Amino acid sequence: MTRPLQILFIAMGVSVTSFLGCVGSDVTVIGERYPALPPGCPVAIFPSTTPNYGWKDIATSQAKCNATAGRSACIERLKKDTCEVGGDTMYLLVDGHQGESITLSATIARRTGGTVAASGGGGQVPQGSPPPAPALASDSGCSPPCSPGYQCQGTACMAMCNPPCSAGMRCAQDRTCQPDKSADAGVGGK
Repeated sequence: MTRPLQILFIAMGVSVTSFLGCVGSDVTVIGERYPALPPGCPVAIFPSTTPNYGWKDIATSQAKCNATAGRSACIERLKKDTCEVGGDTMYLLVDGHQGESITLSATIARRTGGTVAASGGGGQVPQGSPPPAPALASDSGCSPPCSPGYQCQGTACMAMCNPPCSAGMRCAQDRTCQPDKSADAGVGGK
């Protein structure tokens, strides 16, 4: 193979790899610096709430992924950033878009050993942080974790309406309250 052909194939390979992966991030340290944890360290993820234990904020990160790589690539990048800055927790994930790219931001934190009550009372809450929200169902069955405003039920992300829907209504995927047709079907044998 000639040298120009080799360069062309290498360039094509790089551009295809860049197009498919294209995952980057911007990390901003906002707290105490910690040594990096090993790659692939365990990371607790709280997509739409604060942690249910004591924590200390140490950084924020925004991952940017090509749409073909998907949201899960951004989550993996945020987990990598968390380990690299010595964190073990990421919370309050925020989805966004920049042109054709997906963005996902999170606050990176480190456990402090204290506990926070699910009701939001007591515990060690970092100064300036919002009080923790009540504990929700675990996202452990959902992969990737659910976006803010959704809750993992089994292995599916279900919409959560705020305020909650009244009796006879259900929360639709667009997070609006709609009449619950299954409730109507049970009345009068319809």
